[in-house]
Amino acid sequence: MQLLFFKHALELKKYLKNECAVVDIGGETIDIVMIENGRIVQSASKIDTHATIWLENHIQEKIESSLFEPVPISCIHNCMKMSKEESGKNKYEKLILEELKKYPHMIFTKLKEFRINYELTPIIFVGGGSGIMKRFSEENNGLSVEYITDLCINAKGFEYIEKLKMR
Repeated sequence: MQLLFFKHALELKKYLKNECAVVDIGGETIDIVMIENGRIVQSASKIDTHATIWLENHIQEKIESSLFEPVPISCIHNCMKMSKEESGKNKYEKLILEELKKYPHMIFTKLKEFRINYELTPIIFVGGGSGIMKRFSEENNGLSVEYITDLCINAKGFEYIEKLKMR
């Protein structure tokens, strides 16, 4: 398990020497942490509530207002695992995929609102929402963007920090 964390740490070390933004898209919040010269800049860190639970609720509301029918959350979760090239087998999947394709643009717009220029600042997406960003984003062409889709990476990082403290 820790080998995966070390692998990602080595891959991302190039960003930590300069400036980068770590965007953790979780269930309830999006935590944006700015890093400069390997240190967290707390004053530049932000929290937003448009995370994956918000996205699920938003999609359910869109479908209910468009089709006047509910959609099970499992259907949304299945679509989250698809890619942007897939078209959906039915009217529900088509609407879900349409909304999923809009989500990354909204996140990149939020980064701009938080004064993060993602054309100049490398972005590292982590957390459950990083998979959605990786599969559905159009903005990442030519940008310095990394995706860590391992859902346990935060826990592994904290475990690693605790072991360092015990030395």
